[in-house]
Amino acid sequence: MDTYKATITGSVDGVKTTVELDIQDVSDSFQSALAVHEFPYRAGAMVENMGQKARSIKFKCFFWDASYENHKIVLKLLDDLARKELHHPKYGLLKGDIQQLDVRHDDRLSLAEIDITFLESLIPSEAVAADQLPGATEESFIDGQDEAADDFAAAATDAGAGAALEVTLEPELGIMAQIGEITGAVRDFVGQIEEGLATLDATMNQIMNPVNSIISSINYVTNLPGRIISTVAKTVERLAEAYNTIRNAPARFMDSLKSGIDQLERSFSEFSSKAPAGSQRAVAQKAAMDMLAGQIRIAGAQRCALEAAYAFKTDQLSRQDVRKTEGSASFDAAGNYLNPVQADPLMTVGEIESVLSLVMGYIQTCVDDARGMQSLKDMAAQLVRHVNNVKLQMEKITTVTVENTVPLHLLCLQRGLPYNAAERVLAINPQIKSPSFVSGDVKIYAQ
Repeated sequence: MDTYKATITGSVDGVKTTVELDIQDVSDSFQSALAVHEFPYRAGAMVENMGQKARSIKFKCFFWDASYENHKIVLKLLDDLARKELHHPKYGLLKGDIQQLDVRHDDRLSLAEIDITFLESLIPSEAVAADQLPGATEESFIDGQDEAADDFAAAATDAGAGAALEVTLEPELGIMAQIGEITGAVRDFVGQIEEGLATLDATMNQIMNPVNSIISSINYVTNLPGRIISTVAKTVERLAEAYNTIRNAPARFMDSLKSGIDQLERSFSEFSSKAPAGSQRAVAQKAAMDMLAGQIRIAGAQRCALEAAYAFKTDQLSRQDVRKTEGSASFDAAGNYLNPVQADPLMTVGEIESVLSLVMGYIQTCVDDARGMQSLKDMAAQLVRHVNNVKLQMEKITTVTVENTVPLHLLCLQRGLPYNAAERVLAINPQIKSPSFVSGDVKIYAQ
């Protein structure tokens, strides 16, 4: 009887066990997940392709004479809830689980025949992310502009400046010239707002907002809240552009951006009026500057969350490039090294968590002051879900002891890694001085 050799590995009574199989009639099934939508009183249907179903591998295996008792071990593998490993005779290592076992055995002849249906467990990395960054975060950013305007309008109303909110403002004219007749307290408030906006407009005015700026796509309302929110958002965006040269180091970029926004916020929150302390004018001017400082804080949290989404998206694309590079051939048919293009450096777990922690803390500070900022909560949730998905996909690192000196590339091949993975393995082993002579304890990505 012609058979193929294969193995299946799982846990039996808590012990990792590998069973050798003699299999026959291997059948691999590939199916598309099609959703068929039918409509009443209409002929035909709309078919939607939802991707590819899990690959199903069906095969028949035999146990006889000395291997007869092994079929009982295979049956016990059904009790193991963890993923199993199947060394396919054609496709190599597959990870998944046993869906079905059909057993026929004869104790008199010490012969057992089992039909196994094995489902491969594999989700493409591109399909894992719960939110497609930065699209979802950009939508929340846009929603946040309206919420910030509402937050300012509510605070201005509480300060007695509600009459100035509904006036339609011409962009080229000053605010005070368009407000009309207002009380002295409101005039002091609005006048200080106008001075504050002039300061923001002058802040780093030599730095232009990027052409593809999301802010340029937003139509801000032509009233006082709209004028304020647009000016603050553009200033914070220009501040982010000032640190553009260190974007390739996301953790450092985010920390520098946060520090710059904090400094800008303090320049408003620490404002001291020249009017007599406790006077109506001093109180109104201080209230105006505190409100601008609050809007800078909100705009800063929005911008940091958006920049984090951009950084995570770039990192995700780099991870996909790394997988493509490592999956390609390292040598041509003549044995020449192809030297494939290296992908951009990937963010480490520490860098990802550092960026997320900074943004989460910033958002929490703003939400504590403005409980109605739902868009900030949504941005936080989107980033957390993305980071959780990335961490689930990240390769696990294990430590192996290399007793005999070997080249790092050979060690990768021995551990089931592609030849090109040597660069990443070297990056997590700073103790390796020469990749051609590797020995001792080495951290390596586990398959």
